[in-house]
Amino acid sequence: MHKYGIGGKSQILDWCRKYGKFAYPKNVRAGIPMKDPQKQRIKDLEYELEQANLKVKAYEKLIAITEKEQGISIVKKDGAKQSTNSDKNTPQ
Repeated sequence: MHKYGIGGKSQILDWCRKYGKFAYPKNVRAGIPMKDPQKQRIKDLEYELEQANLKVKAYEKLIAITEKEQGISIVKKDGAKQSTNSDKNTPQ
């Protein structure tokens, strides 16, 4: 960087990712791994739970938009009764 007057701390790394022969991971969680594996596992599980909650919210929003645009009910309501076909199951 100093020799060729290249500004910015990440410019070289960006070039290596773009033009280099090595594979550099783009989404690396920064930080030092915890020494306690249980704490690290809890932290990983909390992150996964957060991602799952975001996914659920996205699906709920998608369902709400689809119901509004199509005018149909996609999600079964909590108070809905299931149909029973007891007449077919009983011998005559």
